[in-house]
Formats: sequence, C-alpha cells, structure tokens
Amino acid sequence: MKSNEVVSAVTENGLLSIYTKDNTYVSHETLSWLREYLDQRNFVQVHRSSIVNINNIVEVQPWFNHNFILILTNKQRIPVGRSYLKSLKSILNM
Repeated sequence: MKSNEVVSAVTENGLLSIYTKDNTYVSHETLSWLREYLDQRNFVQVHRSSIVNINNIVEVQPWFNHNFILILTNKQRIPVGRSYLKSLKSILNM
C-alpha cells in the first residue's frame, strides 16, 4: 500500500485501522508510528485517534458544540477534535 492510497487512519480499542478507497487494513501499530511514514503535506491529525488525507476531504460539515465533521471520499465521517480545529482550519484556508 502506498501512502497516497490512504484515505484515513483511526485507532480504536488498541487497533489501528488504515482505510483506503477500496480496503481496510488493521494493525497493532500506533497512530504515531503511521504518522512517521505519511507525507506531512497531505496528512493531518484531526482527532486524538484520527488522521486524514486532506486530498480526500469531500465536505466539512458543522457539528454540535462548534465542532466539525469531515466527510471523506470513501463516505467515512470523521469528527474533528477541538484541539485540532485551529490547525485544520489553517490547512484548509477556512
């Protein structure tokens, strides 16, 4: 799998799920480990448990409590954590 194929990565219950347009790969590695292998110009951490490829963001929707949720090309819905909102807005020129 090439890094440009990655749409998002999410950790849950100690497992790292890496989502591409067609497949999901599960690993026991950490999000920090994966972040080292991804191009920092295309990937941004948007939650303590999520990284997304900014080229695969289809829509940014307002969510409750002044937060946002990202809709990705593979139909995933990824919430944006409050502490990551400022950097995401800067990257997306919002």
